[in-house]
Amino acid sequence: MRSHRFGECEGDARLAGIPLPDLNEPSMAGLGKGLVLAERVEKGRHVVADREFPAGAVVLSQAPYQAVLHADHVTRRCSYCLAPSDSLMRCGRSKFAKYCSKEHQRLDWGSGYKEECEALRRCAPRIPTPTIRLLARVLWKKVRASSTEDNPLSEWSSFEKIDGLLHHWEKLSDERKQTFTQMAVVTREYMYGLSSEVENGVSVKEIAFLLAKFACNNHTICDEELRVIGVGIYPLLCMVNHSCAPNCIQVFRGRKLEFRALHKISPGDEITISYVDLMATRFERRQQLLSNYHFDIDLSTHSQDSHPPQKVFSIDPHTKLRIFEGKGAPHRQDTIDQLLTGVEISSGGNECRGYGVAIREGGCQEGLCGDDANSTGFLEIHMWGGWEQRWGRAELKSMASKLSHWARLFLEAERMAKGGDMSVGVVALERVYRDSMENLSENVSLGDKHLFRCRVGLGLLKCAIDEGKNWKLALEVARDLAPVFEMVYSGGSPNLGLHLAGLAKMEVFCGDAEKGLLAAEKAMDVLKIAHSDLPVMEEVRRIRYECEQELRS
Repeated sequence: MRSHRFGECEGDARLAGIPLPDLNEPSMAGLGKGLVLAERVEKGRHVVADREFPAGAVVLSQAPYQAVLHADHVTRRCSYCLAPSDSLMRCGRSKFAKYCSKEHQRLDWGSGYKEECEALRRCAPRIPTPTIRLLARVLWKKVRASSTEDNPLSEWSSFEKIDGLLHHWEKLSDERKQTFTQMAVVTREYMYGLSSEVENGVSVKEIAFLLAKFACNNHTICDEELRVIGVGIYPLLCMVNHSCAPNCIQVFRGRKLEFRALHKISPGDEITISYVDLMATRFERRQQLLSNYHFDIDLSTHSQDSHPPQKVFSIDPHTKLRIFEGKGAPHRQDTIDQLLTGVEISSGGNECRGYGVAIREGGCQEGLCGDDANSTGFLEIHMWGGWEQRWGRAELKSMASKLSHWARLFLEAERMAKGGDMSVGVVALERVYRDSMENLSENVSLGDKHLFRCRVGLGLLKCAIDEGKNWKLALEVARDLAPVFEMVYSGGSPNLGLHLAGLAKMEVFCGDAEKGLLAAEKAMDVLKIAHSDLPVMEEVRRIRYECEQELRS
């Protein structure tokens, strides 16, 4: 996964392949048979089904070669199994790691914490980043395996499989190369102290290349509600490619990662997941995948952006307006992109079709507030679809100025919320949310599914829930966002199921059992596909039961 393919990964994957290792080996428990590892020049290595998998089936699963918790979760979760617990035992030496049992402490000690404990004591009270801690544990495990001549239970549990991943160093910018090199120096000092001569020590260059491999192959570990708790490296699962219409989703069961079928997978189908959040336009996903994973989803179509004629205007010292000529978008779009970038025109009819507008932060080509947005303070407003044929230049610049103002308010409100002041964050985000519903001009407004409105709504919903006071506001926003989630995410997506489950809880909390029942039933229809055995499903069943009882009384 993440470093073995080029171009979009959908299409004919019925290829002669190389059988995967024996899937009945102890370290591969629960995988089952029915997969082959194929290889093709334009795709690289990829996993293909040679039997049918029903919706919800576990297609692939693996425990990590190594995994670490984020520092803010160490106090609440076992450092070995990653499960939450109210009765954790703390490591007496480093005072850092905590465990739910002595057995898990023993297992973690032999899996890399022995060396990490000493390193943490040396650098206390500072704690390295999760990526540096993970890399150090991987390298310690490599040295230990070579010195003891231990053979892993499976070839997919060996360091050689990690070392064989691609680093794409030649494609990295000088800035990223410098960042990885600096991180490599810190990693080496963390592992070995300040000694310049270390027996079996790994060079800075080797560590920097491993960091580049980790950047496009690590998995962010999440709990069942998709909250980030850690990071891990899963060599076998790195073979699975990206698709913008995936047939599998990622589900974590503690430290183990499972790929579950979203719908029936037939023999010959390639196994795919999505590397990026699908709540984005195709342009944004393409840019994010190019930047982080070094492949182009549009490469196979030979439909590179045509860079149509455009006019560029300065709105203020930090904002530019780009108006693209012609009726079409300046880049390839998916069907839903017309709604994610569309506007509404109050003069009626279908005249709003084709008009598109997007807000982009300068320097990163990423949609506003995407995962890797670069907060340089510079914004660009992009318009396409023939705006100049209907509105004058002064009116278009006025619209762009208003969008820029909303975007800056949103970025500032997000910073407030991340700073921990939820009450101030809610007020600021609600202001932007209400503003974004207003007209850009006399008869033009953003569409109700426009991505900017959705992202402001998502920020407001999270902040309101974290604040735990304004539930009516949270419910209003959750209702507004439900149609967008249903449009963007496929049937068994946890993003959709969890949003509907949260909506059901808020409906009940605010006193509407009938709507709560409807949302709970929708959530169950989604979650049953791949989450039927997870605790969140039991909670939704309970909500449905309580709503039914209340409506009967």
